[in-house]
Amino acid sequence: MKSLIKNNKDYILYLILGSGLIYLSFFYFLSYRDIANMYRTMEYISYITFIIGFGLSYFFNSSKVFFILLIMGFLQIIDSQWVTQYIFRDINFQLYNKIIINAIYIFIPINLIFFSFFRERGILSFWGFSKLIVILGQGLGLCIALNKNLKHVSTNNSLTLISWNFLNLANMDYHRYLMLFYFFVVFLILIIKEKNAVNNSFVLLLIAFIISLNFVNDYGLNILPLLFIISAIILIFAIIKSAYILAYKDELTGLASRRALYGELLKQGKNYSIAMLDIDFFKKFNDKYGHDIGDQVLQMIAVHIKETGGGAKVFRYGGEEFTLLFPGKTVDECIEHLEDLRKRIAERPFYIRGENRPQEKPQLQKEYNKSGSTKKEQITVSIGVATKTKELKKPEEVIKAADKALYRAKNKGRNQVCRQ
Repeated sequence: MKSLIKNNKDYILYLILGSGLIYLSFFYFLSYRDIANMYRTMEYISYITFIIGFGLSYFFNSSKVFFILLIMGFLQIIDSQWVTQYIFRDINFQLYNKIIINAIYIFIPINLIFFSFFRERGILSFWGFSKLIVILGQGLGLCIALNKNLKHVSTNNSLTLISWNFLNLANMDYHRYLMLFYFFVVFLILIIKEKNAVNNSFVLLLIAFIISLNFVNDYGLNILPLLFIISAIILIFAIIKSAYILAYKDELTGLASRRALYGELLKQGKNYSIAMLDIDFFKKFNDKYGHDIGDQVLQMIAVHIKETGGGAKVFRYGGEEFTLLFPGKTVDECIEHLEDLRKRIAERPFYIRGENRPQEKPQLQKEYNKSGSTKKEQITVSIGVATKTKELKKPEEVIKAADKALYRAKNKGRNQVCRQ
């Protein structure tokens, strides 16, 4: 349990902070005295956030966000005064409001599950148009249901009202438990999905809907504009975060990229050291075993580098080369940590699984080794380190000096650390 929390610390913190901000937003908005006038203002703001979200999701080709925003925008329009005045006239508005609220709280969570299972395959594509058809089908079905069932319905038709009363959570009846169970199932499905910026935003979006349930019985449709604004902001943040990850994170290793390194170097003060690390004979290894196995080696090296002490900030510089930045440290203060890193990598063999390995690992390790299912390779690295001096004032000069030290380490026989 402790390891699970440790591995997902940032994710849990993201959900806790996000939930707190969402709750405070609802609390502050609903404490406003003239909510009726505030409702219209918030409605216009929600349209603005939708437009911004549509623009960003289209520009960054984020189809998941685009289509979720499309669903919410459609439901926001259905709830607007213009629709009730010119399309759905002569209806029971009490029942209409109940249906709209329930449609929002039922359709959006199930669509979050639906889109979380798909990869990003573009908006203006076959896959994009097929998803659009699904969304239009949902919208058409809702409009038909509204038009057919609401005209000339008596306000005393209690059976019809009860059928749309799922969100009456103030009453301790089975509807309350049904809705809570529904949201719990959706939540479980979303949190076990792949962790990325968009899927994480879907979880936070669902939490926003769950939090709003505390207010929907007392304030009804008045909370919807704020709910849509919060939802759009969450999705917009997800797009921005996805773009940041693409620009500043290495997808294979999960380390920060070279661009992030240059940004970090601009923040450094008078003292810092830079180490350049290169995997020995990596090209020959790639030629022998293929790029898939080579990628596994890069991932293994990245895991070791992340554990480097001394306050090191680690980056993938490119190819099989990595960079370690030690803010406020001299070469002498870095050597010990770099030597420890080099030894850890050299002392841990890398096992290559063969095609004829058994489906299940035998109980005895000897039988597993005899099966020819694995092959052991020794991976080593060479490291060069340099620090900022009066002669090496610019970051580029420190990197160049560390690179020269790296090549000296290779020329001396590899699997060692050399300093400037």
